[in-house]
Amino acid sequence: MVSEQTLEQTQDQGMEVIFSYTALDALNDGTFARLGKSNHLITNNLLVAMQKKHNQELGECLNFVLCELLPLVPYAFNEYNNKNGILKTNYKFKVGNYKHSEIIWMIPNELGGLTLMKPEDY
Repeated sequence: MVSEQTLEQTQDQGMEVIFSYTALDALNDGTFARLGKSNHLITNNLLVAMQKKHNQELGECLNFVLCELLPLVPYAFNEYNNKNGILKTNYKFKVGNYKHSEIIWMIPNELGGLTLMKPEDY
């Protein structure tokens, strides 16, 4: 998935964009879910894994994720914009370089929020 700015840069360099898939496309087809009324998104794959891990219904899980995410938003943008990195947490939103399967990546999206995903969702 690429931002509108990246698409414009690609076209400015004389390259033709063959196909683009935006965050809005992913929301419309159910690949992403919106966290409340924010511009923060979560992949369906991660959402299902989080529901199972925390034994929560959909609404309860979305609320939990958003509440845990909000304090980390500035750190995620800083990591991405200033360090060219991705903020990583476990499923309890503890920051670290975890090596196990319960890892969340937080990546800025073209809506101005973050998209939360499992590494294999990228």
